[in-house]
Amino acid sequence: MPTLLEAVDGRPSSRADIDGRSVLIGLREAVPAGSAGPEPDPARWLFWAYEGQLAARLGRWKLVLDARVSLAAPVVVGEGLLDLDADPAERHNLFEVHPEQAAMKPRLLGWAATCAGWHDALRVG
Repeated sequence: MPTLLEAVDGRPSSRADIDGRSVLIGLREAVPAGSAGPEPDPARWLFWAYEGQLAARLGRWKLVLDARVSLAAPVVVGEGLLDLDADPAERHNLFEVHPEQAAMKPRLLGWAATCAGWHDALRVG
């Protein structure tokens, strides 16, 4: 939504009730092939959900809840914490090793509850 709002009048939205941020500059200024592009913001939270699986990323850390290998498969990782800088293949669960990073879980669950409210509000029935 922020990208669309900025595209309409050329200014980023100042509305605090809209989640996300504009990626319009990235669409306007294509990164040349082979270039890594801009460095990600280490303080920016990213959240996503898919078919009952939840995930959050903050800097080098990624938290997953109820992760599966495929949608038909059972849950293989109930709670997983991954250091994407040290382990980009996501093979080592550090949830018990780094409890200070596992504290990402309440923030992820809070985001998921907000999304559930949006889905309920949009449900037509």
